Amino acid sequence: MLEQNLNRNIGIPLYYQLKEILLGEIRNGQLKPGDMIPTELEIKEKLCVSRNVVRQAIGQLVDEGYLVRQKAKGTFVSTPSANLEQIKTEDAFREMVIQQGAVPSTQVLSMEVLDADDTLADLLGIVKQTRVIRVRRLRSANGKPISINTSYLPYSLCAFVLGYRLEDVGLHHVLGLRYNTRIYRSTRKIEARISSHEEAQLLQMDNDSVVQCMSRCSYNRNNTIVEVTFAIYRGDFELSFDTIVDK
Repeated sequence: MLEQNLNRNIGIPLYYQLKEILLGEIRNGQLKPGDMIPTELEIKEKLCVSRNVVRQAIGQLVDEGYLVRQKAKGTFVSTPSANLEQIKTEDAFREMVIQQGAVPSTQVLSMEVLDADDTLADLLGIVKQTRVIRVRRLRSANGKPISINTSYLPYSLCAFVLGYRLEDVGLHHVLGLRYNTRIYRSTRKIEARISSHEEAQLLQMDNDSVVQCMSRCSYNRNNTIVEVTFAIYRGDFELSFDTIVDK
């Protein structure tokens, strides 16, 4: 366990490297459901890192459903039933980038609150002039721009999102922190078209390049719309999605 070393000579945060090492051991079966992981102190001493680095890595895995803390006992690998909900809403972009051997990153282009016009009101199933959060992000792999994401969220449900740095944590992860914004179902549509001038500039492509456009509408357990996102992907980025259906 934890046989890999952290690399301090690359621009990848140590907590992120530690998190990926632990996640890799969970996925390859080296750490099995119910196994207790080493204590924060043991990891700190083994890898020669600060306790804050260890806490951040473990904390994110707990939030994402891969680990569970038991008071006065320790931290354990969660069972499949415990982390199923998180897997269903896991960030597909991040997974695809990591599978290709790259490091994902996010730049927040803007985050603002506005009044919904007729179009936004229809999309979100709300009344016109209701407040809406709009978040625009540029997502990259190894520094290469891959997608432009524009997300709309009802302010009444999702105002707490404004308190998070979405450069450091995924939007779906943040939404999953609260019961009434946790995503349980999404619908997607994908089509191809020619990029606009702004899209080509942001994605560092030639003008009039082909882009893949994905629209996604996400719902909570009560079938209330939590998020509508429009994502513009480079035409040379391979899109693939896994769907988990409740039995």
